[in-house]
Amino acid sequence: GAIGPSGKATVDALLDVAKEKEKEKEKKAPYAVHLLMALGNQGADGKAAVPFLVATVKQATEPHLRIHALEALAKISPASKETDAAVVLLLDQPQVPKILVLESVSKGGPLSKEMLKAVEGLMLDKDRAVCLQAALVVGKTNANHPTVVSILIEGLKDKNPTTRRVAADAIGTIRPK
Repeated sequence: GAIGPSGKATVDALLDVAKEKEKEKEKKAPYAVHLLMALGNQGADGKAAVPFLVATVKQATEPHLRIHALEALAKISPASKETDAAVVLLLDQPQVPKILVLESVSKGGPLSKEMLKAVEGLMLDKDRAVCLQAALVVGKTNANHPTVVSILIEGLKDKNPTTRRVAADAIGTIRPK
């Protein structure tokens, strides 16, 4: 999973491993997470893996594999229609925590306008952790978004030290003016 961007040949080899294991019915194999991580770490070179990652988001029986596939999609193509659709799908899955979806998305680059609208809605979620994570995701695209800044400032005042730390980390990451 630690392999970095290394070109189309690496992506093709990783996809060959995935196809071979799929034939062997080893979708739950321990290598799966590492394979998804390695594909995501290919960045823009990983475009050929998008169909495989989309299929994993839709069909994996284990939620953690869906989350890792989404993270890889976000790293490869954060503003794509495929990533948008994957996020919407996972946010509608009750067995997949919203915060994990947002954490995965935050590891990619700026989002599409459609995805920003969906994530902005999560800044009003009842769960404080979801609000903060959504603010971080939106803040990476628009650091000075008024709601983002308000949520992060309120997070700094929270009684929970973990919430305060997350808010401080988010401010340090997005650096609003």
